[in-house]
Amino acid sequence: MSKKIFALIFVAMCFIFVFCACTDNNEENCENEHSSSSSNNDVILDNKNPTPPPPADINCEHYWYKASIDKNTSSTSSVYLKGECYLCGDYLSKEVITTVSYSEWKNALSVNSLNSFTVFNSNTYVDYTDKSSRKWKTENGIFTEEFFISSEKSNANLYVTEKFSGYALMYNDFVYSMESRTYIYKINETSHIELGFADGALLYHSVVNSDSHNEQKSDTLYLNHGKINIELPDYFDGIYNSATSKEIIESSSLSQSMANQAYEFIRSLKFEGAYEVSFLENGKLSVLFYLNTQELDPIFGEQYSSATVVIDNEKITSLVIGNNTIEFDY
Repeated sequence: MSKKIFALIFVAMCFIFVFCACTDNNEENCENEHSSSSSNNDVILDNKNPTPPPPADINCEHYWYKASIDKNTSSTSSVYLKGECYLCGDYLSKEVITTVSYSEWKNALSVNSLNSFTVFNSNTYVDYTDKSSRKWKTENGIFTEEFFISSEKSNANLYVTEKFSGYALMYNDFVYSMESRTYIYKINETSHIELGFADGALLYHSVVNSDSHNEQKSDTLYLNHGKINIELPDYFDGIYNSATSKEIIESSSLSQSMANQAYEFIRSLKFEGAYEVSFLENGKLSVLFYLNTQELDPIFGEQYSSATVVIDNEKITSLVIGNNTIEFDY
């Protein structure tokens, strides 16, 4: 991908979210002076062309990441929630209450409460809304992201139902630990589940397996409650339309007849139902369309229910229609 596209990706990332309101100790001073430290100073979108961080935004609606829990408080019912704003580099350090009542417990684990949020596990972040999700991470200095729009496979409702519906009615089965500042449910002698809260909102979930030699934990943090909005970045249309234009397709090695058929088929694909958009490593872009019903493929004459457009170096490289693939060579 060209330097121009990487620059567009970096700038447009800042407009993807409707982020959580200030939750730090100076919440009422959200629009006053923030830390002058800049965000994303460890993110390199292109190993050969490092992208400088954006300037701090004094009107930023914070999107917290790099979050951690500090138990070094004088109270056994609170912790410090720490993190950094992805957009402006401001820092979060807030003491939060970790105990909840039965009604708070049920509400915190409900679909209504968890209608949008960020899940952080290892180096991967997933933003959820009631209809869509977005996964992003930076690995080996490369930023990648995937959008699941109007997805029945990846949304907040599905996530909460599968993950927490069983726990919502188990308040009395969990025991609060003043040491871990979490609620613990013992599965057996070697395994237990931990749930943590911050001022009545879900903060932490972990499954712990241990024996006499070691302990394995799967830690997940929940952030940015109620403020996530998932939309494709503004630059997407330009990349997609340019890479799938008639001029680009006709410049490939396809015959004139096949190029025309491929172009007409791609133009028939609509961003109205469920689809996935993946900005992959090395500048590749993949767009997967799901159909509500099976249709007859006008090119190969077979039934299909999904189609995928793959773009590399600003040109379409393959079109997958059901089980059939058209390769575009240049």
